Amino acid sequence: MKNFLVFTLILLLTNNLIIAQTPGNVDLSFECGWYADNTVTKIVVQSDGKIILAGEFQTFNSTVAHQIVRLNPDLTVDPTFNSGSGFPDCNITDMLVTADNKIVISGDFMSYDGHACSLIVRLNADGSYDPTFNTTALGLFYPPENLTLQPDGKILYSGSYLETPAYLEDMIVRMNTDGSRDSSFSINLGISQTSDIKDMALQSDGKLIIGGLFYGPLGVDSMYNVMRLKTNGAKDNPFIAAVGYAAGAISGNYISKIAIKNDGAILLTGKFTNFNGTPANGIVQLNADGIVDVTFNSGIGFPVGATFNTLSITPENTILVSGGFGSYNGSLTTNTIILNSNGSINKTYLVPFSLQYLSTVIYDIAYLADGTAVAGGPFKTFNDKLRTHFVHLNADRSVEDVDFPLMGIYGGQNVIYDFVITPDQKIIIAGFFDFYDKYPVDNIVRLNADGTIDTTFHVSLESDGVQKYILDINQTPDGKLYIAGEFTKVNGLLRKRIARLNADGTVDLSFAPVGGPNDDVYKIAVSADGKIFIAGFFSSVAGVTRKKIALLNADGSLNLAFDPGSGPNNDIFQKAIFQSDNKIILSGAFTKYNGITKKYLMRLNLDGTIDPTFNITEPPSAIPTDLVLLADDKLLISGMEFYNGTNIHNIARLNADGTIDPTFDFTDGLNGTCYDIDVLADGGYLIAGDFSNIEGTPCYQVALLNSDGTFNNDFIVEFPSPPNYVGVPIAVVAEMQDDGNILVSGSFKSFNGVTRNQFARIYGIPSVCSMPENLFADNITPNKAKIHWDVVPGAETYQIYYRVVGAPGWTKMKAFTNLKNLNGLVPSTNYEYKIRTNCGEGYTEFSPTATFTTLPLKMGSQEIQVEIYPNPTDGKISIELCENTESVITFYDITGRQLNVISDENSNQYTILNYQGLVIIKIACDANVITKQVIVQ
Repeated sequence: MKNFLVFTLILLLTNNLIIAQTPGNVDLSFECGWYADNTVTKIVVQSDGKIILAGEFQTFNSTVAHQIVRLNPDLTVDPTFNSGSGFPDCNITDMLVTADNKIVISGDFMSYDGHACSLIVRLNADGSYDPTFNTTALGLFYPPENLTLQPDGKILYSGSYLETPAYLEDMIVRMNTDGSRDSSFSINLGISQTSDIKDMALQSDGKLIIGGLFYGPLGVDSMYNVMRLKTNGAKDNPFIAAVGYAAGAISGNYISKIAIKNDGAILLTGKFTNFNGTPANGIVQLNADGIVDVTFNSGIGFPVGATFNTLSITPENTILVSGGFGSYNGSLTTNTIILNSNGSINKTYLVPFSLQYLSTVIYDIAYLADGTAVAGGPFKTFNDKLRTHFVHLNADRSVEDVDFPLMGIYGGQNVIYDFVITPDQKIIIAGFFDFYDKYPVDNIVRLNADGTIDTTFHVSLESDGVQKYILDINQTPDGKLYIAGEFTKVNGLLRKRIARLNADGTVDLSFAPVGGPNDDVYKIAVSADGKIFIAGFFSSVAGVTRKKIALLNADGSLNLAFDPGSGPNNDIFQKAIFQSDNKIILSGAFTKYNGITKKYLMRLNLDGTIDPTFNITEPPSAIPTDLVLLADDKLLISGMEFYNGTNIHNIARLNADGTIDPTFDFTDGLNGTCYDIDVLADGGYLIAGDFSNIEGTPCYQVALLNSDGTFNNDFIVEFPSPPNYVGVPIAVVAEMQDDGNILVSGSFKSFNGVTRNQFARIYGIPSVCSMPENLFADNITPNKAKIHWDVVPGAETYQIYYRVVGAPGWTKMKAFTNLKNLNGLVPSTNYEYKIRTNCGEGYTEFSPTATFTTLPLKMGSQEIQVEIYPNPTDGKISIELCENTESVITFYDITGRQLNVISDENSNQYTILNYQGLVIIKIACDANVITKQVIVQ
């Protein structure tokens, strides 16, 4: 069986609706989120078409929500909804909207937006707390499970034993519009206080159908699990119902959901196999008197043990049922089904077997004015489309798939294994996935700086096996990419499990390994001279025995001098790197190499033998998770508590010989594992892992260290991130961009409180905005030049001033990157330029001025002999040239605009009109062209 560490993807955080660029906060402008980061349990629609969602989520589509959010009719988040800090971490049981668009919510909360409230709260239409609704006198101890709005604005609530101190027998209470108890509604059902009322529905005549797990006293009016109440709460005896009554016992059966159809018929779902003696598996329809409607034909119904979360009558009078079941009347479905009014199947929803664990259970659904619907639940995919906890259904109840918000990666195993940042600051992500947003991709994708997909980058993979994926990606200084994993063709070309790509995604034909490894490659390392070390599950390369590791030459051919013999005794590899002398350091789960005991870490010579000078006196206490080579051949190592018998607190710096460097003191270290270390330009370190504090300070998953290893507490990630996959590290890879912001990937569904599916960008520590440095020009022609400068971290734009040396004014240009083409220049001319930076808070001072000279323009074989005087001039000049030869003379300012000039046809005199400054004169004579300059004062 193949072994490899399955690692996934990243990115990050916020705490208010609009998040400042605070170090550690998620950059919301980098879109890679999904809908809700957790379950949507309740949905209501206000009269203006706006949609209220409540549930267990903390963010919705990159907006901090605190368990409640309002959407506009176009499904975008409504920023005017004033929920403040919302609910604490709680379970919301029900929600309704009143005629004046106020929102009533029940749950196990004791506050909302900092206001004390007890298990029921009413919000104003804009989401703010409504203090005029006071339920304190109700004395609730447990939250109601159900809320029902009457036409007069009064609200019924019910549940299990609610323990209202003054009314211990009550499990259904009616509230007045101010939240007080309505004493005119009083019940005494005679049922056990341990019973549970699971649902209720109001008929058009004001009578109330209740269902759950209960039974009344035996006799002619016995009521098993369902009954009808009059408008004052009294039992409506003519309503006859007995669910699951058999041999004098209820057998634990119950009613879970109730819905009343437009014609008054009553639908019930629950745990039962018969009703009033009529066979009915999980669903039954009653007439208004409680007698079973035999025209409703459910056949064999739902499987025994099915559970139900939603029973809803659609606007078109079909029936939507959702819960835990896999079939209906013998037909396969997956947790959700739509039935016709007579009980026959209208529409089933299916999910591929590989995704069934993601479910399609709907917890609540709301029908919109345009005929569409929105639904929420615990699902991550719905009818084979990725929809995380929220789905928009068309009028035919198919999944809407137009203009769907950004979703990040999905499909395949929905896993990211690695990513790199390109020289132009784009991001290439590789792993096991089929889509990014709504675009099909093939396990690799390139993103623009804002997180959107770069559709110009295309890579296609093929495999002889069942699956294809990329497990590692390595970028060379020239921007080329090595990819490794399980594939046999790349872009139609034979490349077995390893390939080199050009920067644009095309296959580099100069790297053409013959044969290739015979099984998965997990890790790649590339030396400065182009050698490639690979590690994986393979046993041969190009037909030559190479067990689990091998060395390739720069062209992809097997390096026969590197012979690992029997190789490592385990195929789980964590990291491989080349040192400057081309020795190879490898970490993994091995305990022996070529028969020699060597646990978790070793250094190999270029012939494949173990390097005995790498001094490990005691093996690491765990597999090293990352190895980072420093400029002096020292090594950063992470992932274990002990190295060479010394407690290194998860991170240590080693000397070139493998001994611990005592000058790097990580003091108390991490309380979890560090999976990735990135060395920063300022000498500090960026780390990622599953830790929650560092040196005793809370900081989750990503942190910055100073150059001496101490914690930089200017950067703190405040909130823990829930994992997507149990047992998979939260943060696996973190990399810093040139602007100082940080990309992170791992197994998380939100990062620092913001919805992010395995990938996020967070703000780093802002650097002081500085002026550009190291200005230079190249690609100089007679009319063009390209100017460059060093990238300034944090720069949003640059402003360029340039001119002919000595000219009175500057030409101004804006640049968004650290280079710019200057066009329309004059040949054989000296130019000067200077640049300043804008980091979002105004411009810096200008850089020192730099210069360049354009090339001369040569046409023909003779130079034009020309004389221009006076220079400087008041606008009148004489030009003497090319006697007895036709010539064309034009005049321009320094921007290339042609000037108005009057010439004397009988002489060589010209008058330049309405202009002062440097004038460029272009003279074409026969096959020759030359330019001259004159200053008009």
